[in-house]
Amino acid sequence: MALHQHIHRVELPIPAAKARWITRAQNGAAPGLITQPHFDRPLLGQIMSTYFGGRSEVRIRRQITETAYCDFASMYPTVNALMGLWDFLTAQGVEHFDATQETRDMLDTWTLDDLRNPENWRHLTRIVEVQACDDVFPVRAVYWDGSPRYEANKIANIGVNRLTCEAPLWFTLADCLASKFLRGKSPEIVQAIGFKPKAKQPGLKPIKVAGQDAYRVNPETDDFFKSVIQMRRQVKRKQREISDSASGENQRLDGEQHALKILANATSYGIFDETNVEKIPRSKSSKRIMRWGHDGQPVSVVSPVEEVAGAYFHPLLATLITGAARLMLTLAECKAHQAGLDWVFCDTDGIAFAKPADMSRNDFINEVKQLCEWFQALNPYEDDEPVLKAEDENFGDRKGHWTDAPPLYCYAVSAKRYALFNQQNGQPVLRKVSAHGLGHLHPPFHAPANSDWKPNGKTAYWHETLWRLILKAAIDGRDDQLHFMDEADFHRPAASRYSATSPNMVSNWFGGFNEGRAYCDQVKPFNFLFTFECHPMAMVAADDPDAAAWLDAHRTQEPKPAAPFDNDPTEAASHAFDRQTGNPVPTHWLKTYGQVLARYHLHTEAPFSGGTDTQKGVLPRRHVEAIAVRHIGKEAHNWEEAVYIGEAEEPATFGSGIVNIDATLKRASAVYKTLGARGTKDATGFSDKTIRAALDGEDGGASSKVLVRLVRAAQTESVISDA
Repeated sequence: MALHQHIHRVELPIPAAKARWITRAQNGAAPGLITQPHFDRPLLGQIMSTYFGGRSEVRIRRQITETAYCDFASMYPTVNALMGLWDFLTAQGVEHFDATQETRDMLDTWTLDDLRNPENWRHLTRIVEVQACDDVFPVRAVYWDGSPRYEANKIANIGVNRLTCEAPLWFTLADCLASKFLRGKSPEIVQAIGFKPKAKQPGLKPIKVAGQDAYRVNPETDDFFKSVIQMRRQVKRKQREISDSASGENQRLDGEQHALKILANATSYGIFDETNVEKIPRSKSSKRIMRWGHDGQPVSVVSPVEEVAGAYFHPLLATLITGAARLMLTLAECKAHQAGLDWVFCDTDGIAFAKPADMSRNDFINEVKQLCEWFQALNPYEDDEPVLKAEDENFGDRKGHWTDAPPLYCYAVSAKRYALFNQQNGQPVLRKVSAHGLGHLHPPFHAPANSDWKPNGKTAYWHETLWRLILKAAIDGRDDQLHFMDEADFHRPAASRYSATSPNMVSNWFGGFNEGRAYCDQVKPFNFLFTFECHPMAMVAADDPDAAAWLDAHRTQEPKPAAPFDNDPTEAASHAFDRQTGNPVPTHWLKTYGQVLARYHLHTEAPFSGGTDTQKGVLPRRHVEAIAVRHIGKEAHNWEEAVYIGEAEEPATFGSGIVNIDATLKRASAVYKTLGARGTKDATGFSDKTIRAALDGEDGGASSKVLVRLVRAAQTESVISDA
C-alpha cells in the first residue's frame, strides 16, 4: 500500500549546545556568558533546541493574486521592547523557575485579544516542553520526495507544519500560543520553564550613539532598542520636512537613519545568535566535544568541526525574539482569516494579504486598514507611527494614498522568492522583486547606456529583467513553458563569484589542482575566481568524444570548473579548468545563464504540500510525523550558493537518536521485505550485513542511521502503509 500523502515521516534536525564558548569583557553591560559562565548546560541545550529563526513561507504559489503588502515596523526591536529583554541584557544573570501550571492556564484561557495587551508580552519569556500531537509548530526537516530532480533540496528546511512526535520537544511559549491560534487547541504541556533577570549589573555607563548628545542612552533607565528606533524615526521626520530629496542634508540624514536601522537590528537580535564554525586542524582530523540536546542529556561526540559562540552569544534572547516575531505573523494571519482574507506569503516581518475574488477592492482595503489598526495597541514607542503598516508598494505613484492607486499583484514561487507588481496593458510594472537565489551569480548584462533604470541598492537590472520575463509569462498563462535559454542576454556561460577566503577552503577546493605546481602557479587564499556549472557529462558525451574520454577516465565524477576572475565572465569561461585535475574545460560543457535559471520560477516550496514543480494555488500544511531527532549545529552557511557550485552541506551533526525504536524497526523491516536485499542496499547505501544487524537490534554504532535511512527509502519507494 502507498504511504498516505498527508503524512510526511522525517527526522528532526535540532540545534544543540556545545561545550566551548568565546567571551570577552566589554565596557558597560557584560555579555550573558560572562555574567553566567557556568549557566546550566542541560538547560542551555534545551534553549538551543527551540531556535528556528525567522518565519518565511509561501501560501499561494505561482498564482497571480491581488494583494496588500504590509510590514511590521522594526519587528525585532519591537518584540524586544515588548518582552522587556533589555532588562535581561543589563542584569547580572538570568534566573529560571518552574512555570508549568501558569503556562497551562495561559494557553487554555488566552485569546488573540490578550496579545493586544503589551503587559502580557512580558510573560512570553518561557520555553515549553510539549507532547506534539497534530499541533502546528516550526518543523526543521529534510522535505524531500526522493526524486533526483529535487536532490539539491535535501538540505533541511523549516516549515510551520502540523507536527506529531512521540518524544517531547521544546518550543518557545510564543510558538505554543501560535499553535493554539492556528490549530484551535492547546498543545499538551509536559513542563514549562520561565526566565527572569537578576539585579542590574554594577557600573553601567551612559553612551552617546555616534558621539551625539542628542543620542544619549542611559542603560540603567532607558531601553536601548526603543531609544535607537525613536532616534531613527526622528531623523526620518526631519527628512520628510526637506523638500529637495537630492540635497546634501537629505542624503546625510538618509545615511544617518540607515546606520541607526542597522544598529538597532544588529544589536536587537543578530549578535545574540552568532556562532562561528571552526574546522578541526587536519593534524587532529576530529575532536571529542560535549553536546547537550533537547533532552537535556550530555553526550560525548566526535566531530570534524566545532561551533564557537560569538562574543555576545545569548541563545535565550535569540530564540525568544524570533519566536515572538513568528507569533506576530501568526496574529496577522489569524486576524486576516477572521476578516475573510487570505495571505500570499510572509517573510520575517512582512506579510502580503490576498484579496478574495468576491470582495470589492474598497472592502479589501478597509479590512486591511482595520487589521493594521488592531496592532496599534502594541506600539512601544513614544509616537503614533503604525506597528503594522501598508508599504509604499501598495500605492504605486500615489505616495501613501490608497485613493486611485492601481491594484497591487503578487506572484510568489517559494520562500523569499516573489514579485510585487502592477499591470498596465498586459505588461508588469515592477514594484518590488526578490533577488533570492541570484546573488551568487555575476551579472550576465547591465542596463543599457540609454536606459532610464535607476539602481535601488537591492536588485540589479538583470534581476528585474528576469522577473519581467517570469511575470509576463504568468500574465499570459504560459509560465509552465517559460524558457530563459531562448533569451539572447542569457546565452553566456553562467559565472558564480568565488573568493578563496581561507587556507582550508583552498586546500579543500584546489588541493588536486595545486599539487605539484610551483607556488606562483597555485590558487592561494583570497584569490578571486569564477566557478561554473557543467552539463551532465553523460549527455555531453553523446556528441563529444572528449567528454566520453572524460567519463572513461573519471567514471561518474563530473568536472568542477573554475576560472581566473575577469570583468567579462564570457572571457573567463574560455579559460575554465577543472579544479580537481587542472585540465581545461571546454566552454560548450558549461551551462548558460538561461539553462541555470531554467527552473528559477519553479523552485520548490518543499516544506508544504503541493509546493513542487509546476503546481499552483494554496499550499496546505503538511502533517509531519517525527521518527528521529538529529542534533545539529545552528545553521548551514550560504547553502543555496553552495548547491550551485557543488559544495552543498548540511549543518554539522552532533549525534542522532530514534524517537520510537519499535515503530521504526517495524517500518524498516517492511522496507527490507518489500525491496529485498539488493533493492534495500541500493536505496540506503549500506551493506546487507549492516542492514540486517540494525534490524536485529545489534548495536554496531550505525544502527540509528541505518533505520532512519530505511524509513526514508519507504517514503521514496512508497512501500509502507499508515496502518
